[in-house]
Amino acid sequence: MRTTQRLYKAAVAVGICTMALGATVPAVGAATMRAHGHHTPPAGPTLTIGTTPLSAATVGTPYSATLTVTGATGTVTWSPADHSNLPRGLQLNPATGVLAGTPRVAGTAQFSVSVRQNGTTSSASATLALVVNAAPQVSVTSATLPTATVGTSYSTALQITGGTPPYHFTVTSGELPEGLRVGTDGTIAGTPRHAGTYTFSIGIGDRWQTASIATFSIVVVGGAAPAITRDVLTSGTVGAAYSATLSAAGGTAPYTWAIARGTLPAGLALNGATGVISGTPTAKGDFHLLVTVTDAKSVSARLLVALRITPANTVVIATQSLPSGTVGVAYTAVLAAGGYRGDASWAITNGALPAGLHLNVHTGVISGTPTTAVVTSFTVVLLAGHTQVSQALSLTVLAAS
Repeated sequence: MRTTQRLYKAAVAVGICTMALGATVPAVGAATMRAHGHHTPPAGPTLTIGTTPLSAATVGTPYSATLTVTGATGTVTWSPADHSNLPRGLQLNPATGVLAGTPRVAGTAQFSVSVRQNGTTSSASATLALVVNAAPQVSVTSATLPTATVGTSYSTALQITGGTPPYHFTVTSGELPEGLRVGTDGTIAGTPRHAGTYTFSIGIGDRWQTASIATFSIVVVGGAAPAITRDVLTSGTVGAAYSATLSAAGGTAPYTWAIARGTLPAGLALNGATGVISGTPTAKGDFHLLVTVTDAKSVSARLLVALRITPANTVVIATQSLPSGTVGVAYTAVLAAGGYRGDASWAITNGALPAGLHLNVHTGVISGTPTTAVVTSFTVVLLAGHTQVSQALSLTVLAAS
């Protein structure tokens, strides 16, 4: 019996000890958590985000507004609320609550923000609205622009209002005078090449896709413009060396030559500085070339020019020009031809030789003594077998000295 009582007392003592030890474990755990910083922040003051309506913004214009909070007793941190999008182009400064940037889209934007007092559990959220107005409409005023002069540098600025650079321009109808163009700053500039009255419409757009169209007119008065003086070039022959010179009058030398449309016969080339077409043609045919001449003031002219290349071993008149004669002085010139065998005969058409001169129809010799100072134009015709060719010529008779 006494043994049993002793065992019971021992068990009770052990239980009491165990309970005592168990009561201290939470205390040890809490101390350990505090030592490692894992504690619940204290509650802070009640925060309230200001509800004063935000001032309106405008697309393309820098914007700034400061959000406010009342009740805070320390520093705070701002942030957009979950699943909330700020207006495009704007950002919220987490330290200052400044909403700033350049809006990109017009409309009424609703978004949520939250604020938290640092080091506490205090926070607040609010839904705000910001009206973003559309960017100012870009416009340009229709006008009759200052008069321009062919070959003279020209510059005038379009009157643009509203909108946001960079601008882009498109000619929507009509045409600017050749030599002028509109720049990205709205200036029409260049050197006009042809006289006339030009009416055209220009569409202008800006960075934010606002757009408008205006109509303009420019009068370009004539200046000294060049003119191409020959529309038919000397004929050539396949396989024979060839040379002909394009010529112009007026404008301001030096000239620059180019072929705007068409192709020279194979084997021939144009010297852009001299206007000389030369080489040895390798293909026959009739060629029509749109020739352009541009003078030193960038004034240009165009003319459709014809060039014939005949097959090899065919009848051709080789004489391209005749020497001048003098009144009262004996004159002789021989018309040269090739590409045939046997007899041939010559004739004059579309004009006549100067008085005192005559053509030997069998030999092609022009001879006599001219009696009058004159410049005559005519066509010589060569008939060889069943082939007939012609060549336009002129002959100048000078007065006696």
